[in-house]
Amino acid sequence: MTRVPGAGTYPAQNGALEADDPSLGETSSRKAVAMARIEIPDGKGPDIHRVWQYRPAMAVGAGALADAVYEKSELPAREREAARMRVAARNECQVCLGWRDDSLAAEGVDEQLYGAVLIDDLSGLSTREALAVRYADLFATDHLSIDDEMMADMRAAFSDAEILDLTLCCANWVGMGRLNQVLGLDTGCAVPNH
Repeated sequence: MTRVPGAGTYPAQNGALEADDPSLGETSSRKAVAMARIEIPDGKGPDIHRVWQYRPAMAVGAGALADAVYEKSELPAREREAARMRVAARNECQVCLGWRDDSLAAEGVDEQLYGAVLIDDLSGLSTREALAVRYADLFATDHLSIDDEMMADMRAAFSDAEILDLTLCCANWVGMGRLNQVLGLDTGCAVPNH
């Protein structure tokens, strides 16, 4: 995996998701947290790994969810990454916005995909990719607006198993992304494997 410098700053065009976009909610005007908001245990590795020393049993569960999302998801990589990028934008997670898995290039995941999601130009995406982005956006910003009509759209394009898969992915990205933001641990999104 690689960090793409500057990938967290995305262009403002075509209804782009800008940092001052009112649809991002009240938190978009907050100041960035410069350091962790809780004491981080001493040791090697980034803060996000060391903080789990407080609750190692919970780290196992969080790690299992992350493993399920990144290693067991059966969604096509482009659909999953398009949804992940939309959640990263909504969470304002600079690490997630810049995170790239080079191995996904063989599955068609490229900067054009990420850029399209970030500027909200879904016209070049497949129906399923665009729906995954729309679903992830609602999940991250207004989950109660995922109504019967949205679910009918989803079920017309995805199997129920795929909808569950995408929903678990979104739950992980929203939850862990916000955990990192709230606690000032935005240095990486991985949970150590135990």
